[in-house]
Amino acid sequence: MLGMLRRTGFAALALAPAVLLAGAATAQPDTGTTTAARTAIVLAAGTAVVAERDVLDAIPLADTLHVRDAGVTVAATVLGSVATYALSVHADLGPVLASAGVGLVAGLVVPAIAVAVYCGSFVGMASPALFPTPVGVATAGLAAGVGLVAADGVFDGVGGKLGTLAFAGCLAAAVATPASFPSGTALPTSTLLVAVPVAAVAAVVAFHLHAERGHSTVVASALVGVLAVALRPALSHVTDAPLAAVAFCASFVGMSAPRRLHSNRVVALAGALAAVVFLLTSPVFGGAGGKLGTTAFVACTAVVGVVELQKELR
Repeated sequence: MLGMLRRTGFAALALAPAVLLAGAATAQPDTGTTTAARTAIVLAAGTAVVAERDVLDAIPLADTLHVRDAGVTVAATVLGSVATYALSVHADLGPVLASAGVGLVAGLVVPAIAVAVYCGSFVGMASPALFPTPVGVATAGLAAGVGLVAADGVFDGVGGKLGTLAFAGCLAAAVATPASFPSGTALPTSTLLVAVPVAAVAAVVAFHLHAERGHSTVVASALVGVLAVALRPALSHVTDAPLAAVAFCASFVGMSAPRRLHSNRVVALAGALAAVVFLLTSPVFGGAGGKLGTTAFVACTAVVGVVELQKELR
């Protein structure tokens, strides 16, 4: 049973990014640059996926599933999703501040379940155009919580994992309920001029906060999210690019463990790549919870894949 559970978690983390990238490929006109970028990202990320599968095959499974702990994880994920949705939609905080706020409170007050709550908060970032009522959000949160239990030990330390499980939960809920994803807003390539440096800095700041300052990964990412929203009015005078969302997305890159992304320079590279993936996927899956995390996960796995390939070639 545990082997099947782990395979399910691995499948969710492998397939959800594939769905996002496939949607982006069909939504955008093919140009030499975008095709080359998508191909390189897919190949690099695919290398990391294959390497992760090989590692998992060599790791022995636990003897039993702790049902009570699993239940707490699922319940905390659902709670995080519904609370964030309420703050985002009904309290009009917006998805980034709502998610970051829920994560920050959870990380400081209930650290034992903060990871699950934060995962749920990404589900709760979903637009009411996708889930008009909390029922759909709770359904997606339930699916994400089950995925979080199943993916224990899978891609640990890779930034964006929680958001990818949230996105997988939203995909599952959309299939199970009469919900459809609205179209996103295609961003001009010029957006990268500001998005790339912002993402690189945000990723490094989050990484520094947890790897060197001792904050939990949840608190580190949430602090970057809150700061990004606080700076949004000032940045809006310079550009209309969604830099708060870009920075929050990159903060998930910064949640990576040093054994996965081993230096600030590598983290900055993954953050910059997240901005590129953000641009490539902007036209699709609008309003989907977990999309930002999946974007970060794609960038992180691509960089991890390149590192793995370098090791093989040495």
